[in-house]
Amino acid sequence: MELKKKKAWFLGFLAVIEILLFLRDYGGYVNSYNSSIFALSYKYGFISRGLSGTIFRLVNKVLPFDIMSYNGVLRYSQVVTALFMILVWLFCFYIIYKSNENNYRHIQIVSVLLVVFSIPFFSNSFNFGRVDIYLVATAVLCVLILLWRKMEWLIVPLSCFAVMFHQAYVFMFFNVTLVILIYRFIESDKKGRVKYLVLFILSFVGASVLFLYLNFFAHTTDISIYNNVVEDAVTLSKEDEGYHKALLQHEVLGIDPTTSEWEHHLKNFIEFPIFALIMLPYILLVIRVFANTVKEASHKIDKFKYVVLAIGILTIVPILILKVDYGRWMFSIIVYYILIFTFLIATGDKHFTLALNGEIDRIKTKPFVLIFYVLPLMVTPMWDVNICMVSAHLAGDLNSNLLHLWVD
Repeated sequence: MELKKKKAWFLGFLAVIEILLFLRDYGGYVNSYNSSIFALSYKYGFISRGLSGTIFRLVNKVLPFDIMSYNGVLRYSQVVTALFMILVWLFCFYIIYKSNENNYRHIQIVSVLLVVFSIPFFSNSFNFGRVDIYLVATAVLCVLILLWRKMEWLIVPLSCFAVMFHQAYVFMFFNVTLVILIYRFIESDKKGRVKYLVLFILSFVGASVLFLYLNFFAHTTDISIYNNVVEDAVTLSKEDEGYHKALLQHEVLGIDPTTSEWEHHLKNFIEFPIFALIMLPYILLVIRVFANTVKEASHKIDKFKYVVLAIGILTIVPILILKVDYGRWMFSIIVYYILIFTFLIATGDKHFTLALNGEIDRIKTKPFVLIFYVLPLMVTPMWDVNICMVSAHLAGDLNSNLLHLWVD
């Protein structure tokens, strides 16, 4: 079968897989945390995480019917998730369409991994309707724009909008854009370097200023504003669940929830090494590929750019230490490496391609090669506070039988 037909069949396969994964993991409701965020909007000023609620209200004004209710939030989240699924498919369509005989197989692999990890994450009840969907969409769009090499200035407003959805973008997904801009800066001629340096500075400064303002200066002491937000949250949340008090107190009044989250931290610290052990084959794969890529590069500047790509995920460290929701943090790490691998494969980076081919050839000879196919399905869907069902259960059993650090 010629390559063009193979691509068409594979794209059809990806569309079917997206739908099946969504149906498998769809929880059917928006939990109190995710519904309460819709109560935050700029009608109360330029507040933290107010963009999604503002867009929700603008859509409500345009529509001929009212969606300011829990059912409206549910339907709106279904539409946003469907649009995200289309975006992921279109991203895969672009990289598959641009692939050739040399990199088609690798593009297939990263496409499947992106679908298998991202669609279940936003389908299950822990993360359905969560604003992280806009953050991942931004990262995917930025990679797509950088691969397309057109309208690259859009990276600047996209990065700023992502922070307005959720400040955690600067730790979770902004790294993808920044390290690729560094890579492009090093790879380009003098004119290109100026362009990518400007894009890096504008994106970094814009996102950083917004992060600092929204995180430290966007709160209020006006209790009437808080009461109005709570009233909206009650309207938009499922009746038998209610609104998420700690979230609204933090975002509106600036009350730090850290002390009340200590038990979740304990669970995270126990579950994290268990999850790392489960994912060890993939962790070793990433380490070996980047280590060999650095070896393949003969110039120091080339070695540097690969090191930057390899360690760019370290931006996640602050929230690993300070915040719970390790399911979200681990998901962002996985998405980071999927998108970086995709970018390097799609651009045909020779040093990376040689290292990746060598590692894949080595793995093919090993009896445990099937584990690479099983693991993504085993750890998905990924959750929010807990990482995934397997690691959460193992951590719970370890605590019940040996550690006794928390009460289940």
